[in-house]
Amino acid sequence: MPRIGSKGELVGGIVADLLFLVGILAGSMDPFAFILSQPSVAQCRDVAVKKVRAVHRRPVSLRKSDITSAESVLRAAKIVPALSPAPLSLECCVSGLSVLAPAQREASAGLFVRAPLQLLARVDVLLGGVGRPVDASAAACLSTLAAVITNPRAQQELLPAVVHATIVRGAVFGPRRVAVAVVASRVAAVAVGFDPLGLCVPEVFFNRHKKTYAQLLANSDSAEGMTKWCEFYLDAMSAGADEAEGIAAAVS
Repeated sequence: MPRIGSKGELVGGIVADLLFLVGILAGSMDPFAFILSQPSVAQCRDVAVKKVRAVHRRPVSLRKSDITSAESVLRAAKIVPALSPAPLSLECCVSGLSVLAPAQREASAGLFVRAPLQLLARVDVLLGGVGRPVDASAAACLSTLAAVITNPRAQQELLPAVVHATIVRGAVFGPRRVAVAVVASRVAAVAVGFDPLGLCVPEVFFNRHKKTYAQLLANSDSAEGMTKWCEFYLDAMSAGADEAEGIAAAVS
């Protein structure tokens, strides 16, 4: 793959090395097949799916999901400033995460799968940005990401992880990249049915392992690096489901 720009990024950003390799634009196969073929990833996915589904089956999740999902969003908003490379206020983070508020969640998920760049632009604006990628390289990265998101073969549990890594590693929204990535990956998890009510709080795990979080994202520009990041993300979702269990217990 050719490189462009002074950053030396692969065309299409972080996902190019892996996702072009498996025919993402042709849409002829599962773009995540390579990652999912790794036993460690498959095991992490199975554990995460089991835990997330379990918390969604709780009676309180069925009866009071507006309360539990709103608390999940608020907890994420409190953690994002600690993960962000640029100072962000709690108010700003709450604004960005408002697309996941109970009344907005389904509409945001629908827009994400139909017109992902519109949703990402909206989130960036809510976080204080201008709603545009920082340069031509970032724009190319977003175009590739949009192809991934809208590929029906990519609608599974790994999509949120790839979305998160692409936005952070490609620095497509500059200093707001982590905040945008957190929101986008959460919307992706809702859209693909991984976390349909937005109950989980993976940001707790990200913050608890902040150094590893940053290192894995920085090295996720290859198939091997993306695989390790996906394992970490799935572990974060398992931990996020545990956090959601705690929220459910407090509300019930």
